[in-house]
Amino acid sequence: MSLFSFALPLNGKRCSACDAALSNWYFEKDGLLFCKDDYWAKYGESCQDCGHIITGPVMVAGDHKFHPECFCCTSCGNFIGDGESYALVERSKLYWRREGFLVAKSLNDK
Repeated sequence: MSLFSFALPLNGKRCSACDAALSNWYFEKDGLLFCKDDYWAKYGESCQDCGHIITGPVMVAGDHKFHPECFCCTSCGNFIGDGESYALVERSKLYWRREGFLVAKSLNDK
């Protein structure tokens, strides 16, 4: 699979989803050609926090993927940077590690 192809003569090639004429930049998957919007709509993954398609760098916690700017502590809202410790509570809530242990402890105390 090649994500981007460019500088090739397109000879009237069109997006396999919307039939739009393709420019020099397009996506290819399984032999099909796509415009950017249709490629991400069909094959993109959604951010766990905001729900928008992730088209660039991704932060991963468990099975969940986030935009880097959405990778924030559920409790205080502060950004959790690359390499910083965090806890994933109830399989989807992010907490800075020190806050995560406090939250996890309070959930277990109930």
